[in-house]
Amino acid sequence: MERSQLSFFTPDENRKWSDIRGRLLPAGAELLHRFASESDSQGAAVEIGSFAGKSTICIARGVQKRGKENARLFAIDTLFQSDFANNLAAFGVLHLVERFETSSLEVADAWRKPISFLYIDAHHGKAHGYADLLTWDAMVIRGGFVVLDDTGGFLLGPNLQLQAALRTGAYHLVAEAGGMSVLRKQQGILPFMSDFPLGEGSLIAYTQYVSAWLGAMNLDFRAPRRPPSLPS
Repeated sequence: MERSQLSFFTPDENRKWSDIRGRLLPAGAELLHRFASESDSQGAAVEIGSFAGKSTICIARGVQKRGKENARLFAIDTLFQSDFANNLAAFGVLHLVERFETSSLEVADAWRKPISFLYIDAHHGKAHGYADLLTWDAMVIRGGFVVLDDTGGFLLGPNLQLQAALRTGAYHLVAEAGGMSVLRKQQGILPFMSDFPLGEGSLIAYTQYVSAWLGAMNLDFRAPRRPPSLPS
């Protein structure tokens, strides 16, 4: 098999995939497919930055291998290209993908699902890079995969994302290829910030999270008070 041929496509699919616009290298495509398929089926799969669907197809095929449960991919882009839907339909994965045509932070603001696979190929500036990683990290489950694109070059945002993930000890590096880095989550980058219960005291933290959300929606809501400590 030629190096440029993806292992999860037929020869005809490989030809069609190579014609789709985008700069995704075959080595990176293999990583996306592999780790999407190995991610926990109890968590959602999310892609930030889809363009014409070259990477979306690879991830969707991987998610499909997890089985019927949660076999969906949530794709986010500020502007999907006009051939996006047709490209996905040609590979039989259009029905697996739910699109959000807006900024990633707008989607994150209303997001309510735990995530087991996250691919970030969005704005490569410093502020946007940090914002995407820190915001979405709070929704990635422990053991979940985060794939960062363009960490192999000199783009500031992706490389600062990689530093933040590794130097805090929140993630460890499991693979690199095609200009991408695949990370596995061990803890939150900001351990006190998470949308889902993690570790000791998580029930109290989760109760406070729910209370904050309910309070924001209903000004008459009052959070329950914690019971007083019993005397020793």
